[in-house]
Amino acid sequence: MANLEHLKTLGMRAYELARLRRASRIALLLAPLTVACLAEPRERQACASLGAALLGWCVWLRWRSRRGSELVNIGLLAGSIPLLLGVAQSALGVDCDEGAAELACLLACALGGLAGGVLIALRAPAWRAPSASFAGSAGSHEIGRRNAWAAAQAGGIAALAAGLGCLRLGAAAFLAAALGVVAGIAAAAATVWRAA
Repeated sequence: MANLEHLKTLGMRAYELARLRRASRIALLLAPLTVACLAEPRERQACASLGAALLGWCVWLRWRSRRGSELVNIGLLAGSIPLLLGVAQSALGVDCDEGAAELACLLACALGGLAGGVLIALRAPAWRAPSASFAGSAGSHEIGRRNAWAAAQAGGIAALAAGLGCLRLGAAAFLAAALGVVAGIAAAAATVWRAA
């Protein structure tokens, strides 16, 4: 009996290690993005912190469940919109410390975040109106809570990913992108729920 218990423990340990290895593969995508952010002269410490937080959160969600993997994919896809806008502005040499250029940088990151938020609200796997199969308000309340939690997780991933591109334009641009993600999720979610 002791041998069977020992084998069961070894098997579970190997299984969990394999799941962790699979979840950690996301580092192959996130490490170059973080290094590119660190190559910029501005906000290096913030870039390192964002990259570490993003990697940790993505690995944890991917390790936890298949749904977590889907939320990571949606969040990274949504965050890539403001990330690419930030990288493009930086590559074009836009100086975001001057009046009109600063406003353009903030606006680009905010609109990119808004587009990412709308994408999350429309693509999140659990984002559906309450079905008629749930009896009473308790069932629809549970679905609403799960939807909000799924959108919040994907939105957090998107905001951190957006930061890797928008931080190079300054902390205000990162904040604009994050607020854009939240506004996009809220606006699209309200429309989706009202239409259902």
